[in-house]
Amino acid sequence: MAIDVIMPKLGLTMEEGMIVSWLVAPGEFVIKGQPLLEVETDKVIVEVEAPASGILGPPMVAEGEIAPLGKLLARIYEKDEEIIQTPNTETASPAASAPTKETPPTESKPAEIRPVRPPA
Repeated sequence: MAIDVIMPKLGLTMEEGMIVSWLVAPGEFVIKGQPLLEVETDKVIVEVEAPASGILGPPMVAEGEIAPLGKLLARIYEKDEEIIQTPNTETASPAASAPTKETPPTESKPAEIRPVRPPA
């Protein structure tokens, strides 16, 4: 079963981080605890360790890109497991990728305004 590598919370106020560099190439074997990538927060650059041993799949976030906390960055696969080559589509909403169709504004009558009396 593949193990997700997600953007960790590296500080109390951290909401996102930038991928500075991937230290392991896709398809390479990694050992749990091995430095996997470098993430830059608003204060520091930190190495993120591999959460498991296995084969690193393709990165879902490229170097120089910013990712929010919890974003899937990559997956680590077991030796005989099929490696998925597609980019991360789990967090993308279908509405965001669908073409938008503009609809003309509809005319509406203004709402009737009634005075409100305080309860007796």
